[in-house]
Amino acid sequence: MVKLSIQQQCIVDYPLDPMCVMACAGSGKTRTAVERLAKIRGELGDSRSHVALLSFSNIAVNTFERIYSEKQGPHINNRVTIDTFDSFITSNILRPHAYRTMGCDRVPFLLNGSEPFLQNKQLKYWYEPTSTSKRPVEGVGINDIVVRINDKGFDFRYRFGKKEYLTNNGLEVTKSLGRFGAYTHELGKFWALLTLACQPEILRVLANRYPHIIVDEAQDVGELHQAILELLIEQGVKVTLIGDPNQSIYEFAGAAGEFMVSFNGNPDIKSFDLSTNYRSIPEILRVANAVSGRSDKSDIISDNSCHGAYYKVYDPKQIRQLVKFFEGRVGQSDLSVTDSAVLCRGNAGVEKIHMDSECVGQGRIKLLALAAIHRGKSEYQKAFKLLVICIVSLLDDAPDDLGPMLLNSSRYPEVRGMCQDLWLFLRSINDGLPSAFLEGSTTWHPLVKERLIRLLDTIEEKYGYSKTSNIGNKLSRKRLTEEPLMLDPELALGENLTIRVDTVHQAKGESLDSVLYIANKSHIDKLLNGVGTEVGRIGYVAVTRAKKLFVLGVPKSAAKELVPKLHEIGLKELK
Repeated sequence: MVKLSIQQQCIVDYPLDPMCVMACAGSGKTRTAVERLAKIRGELGDSRSHVALLSFSNIAVNTFERIYSEKQGPHINNRVTIDTFDSFITSNILRPHAYRTMGCDRVPFLLNGSEPFLQNKQLKYWYEPTSTSKRPVEGVGINDIVVRINDKGFDFRYRFGKKEYLTNNGLEVTKSLGRFGAYTHELGKFWALLTLACQPEILRVLANRYPHIIVDEAQDVGELHQAILELLIEQGVKVTLIGDPNQSIYEFAGAAGEFMVSFNGNPDIKSFDLSTNYRSIPEILRVANAVSGRSDKSDIISDNSCHGAYYKVYDPKQIRQLVKFFEGRVGQSDLSVTDSAVLCRGNAGVEKIHMDSECVGQGRIKLLALAAIHRGKSEYQKAFKLLVICIVSLLDDAPDDLGPMLLNSSRYPEVRGMCQDLWLFLRSINDGLPSAFLEGSTTWHPLVKERLIRLLDTIEEKYGYSKTSNIGNKLSRKRLTEEPLMLDPELALGENLTIRVDTVHQAKGESLDSVLYIANKSHIDKLLNGVGTEVGRIGYVAVTRAKKLFVLGVPKSAAKELVPKLHEIGLKELK
């Protein structure tokens, strides 16, 4: 059995009252939460009351269940609920009781967006992308309807890419769907909240059944989750929040850590701090403290001179070389490549690393050359992905997430027409993307340049996205050989990377031997400015995933300005 620290034991042994635990990264909050759960259930004795431990991912729930099972052995108390927050409200509120509030005569069911009855005009949300246009939300786009709470009630908005548009019939359509018993994940939270508000007896019963609720990763509590918790608190439920607002990286989904901060500031709530980091060596924690403004202590001793917190200047055109260099350094440091990761701010960075290679061409022409090669190998999905990246980069006024939407057009009916045009260009050797068996610089390049510009003109005419200026300069034949693309032995897509390449969001909650965080200047500026922005917090999460080795990738164009600041927060140059 792992011995608890004094800080952890104080939390576990505290009387059965509400509390807020501000836990630094790597502070052992999982073990602390499980011990607190067992303590509360033990104190309740023969009471029929249940205790709930809720989190926001199945991975976290599985971890809690495993640790609780190991602790309790064969004597597991069956009046303990370990679940995700959404599953908890679905099983306790939505499915058994919400039908009365929804006005339906059946058990509510979850929509996937492909149901035929959603074609009914009365069941479509309408949003206004511009002041002069109105568009319906089609098909699976219904899963992108989000509910916001305001002083007057609720707003129903359509999240399209990175923007949200107010719907003009949100409540009306939600009620119509409710009469069918239909809900999405977001609408399910709305109906659960409304059920507790409109059926006070259900609220009372639920509060009696679960007089104690522990919420893990509480910085990820969103608006609707918060409103549900507040109703339960008013009914007498004693809530414990455990988390770290500095790791709040889901602001785009309405979870910015504000509820945890305000809860912690309530004079009636006991506040605790977990400030010992059992994950990261002191050199890494020093950087994390400089970014977050905390003064956490490390319980780890570094036993290898290669371990530490570093920065490495890189050429954005040679990211793959940076990744291979990092892989080598991980091995030299006696760390596990399989337990390490290269992390990026978002999916675009991950795609860039996977697509980067030493083959012919550069920039957009390289993307098109790779697309032609993949098509020549019948790898059409890979080819289409490269074509989309190229096209989106050549449009001046496209939405930030046009690329992902085109790659998931089944969810975004608005882009299906453009998606079809791109597939036609990709598949047509005679009128679209030229064959990879043509000579690169002499035959293939002039053909692809002419046809691509024609495609961009079509996109502008049909969809309103204008092509970028000076496009000829962006389609240079530099680094193209005169040999046919498919015959050049240098066109191999590069040595496969053995290390994991992922986003920071996907690595949240993990402990990794080593981390390379590849950032651009804007990301690093926000990291240096602290955790006041979501991008700054994403950088903080990247730093605090690493146990023994952290490396920050710094673009060479920004190195002169950034390096002195990086030294100030404790990063050393990796040579």
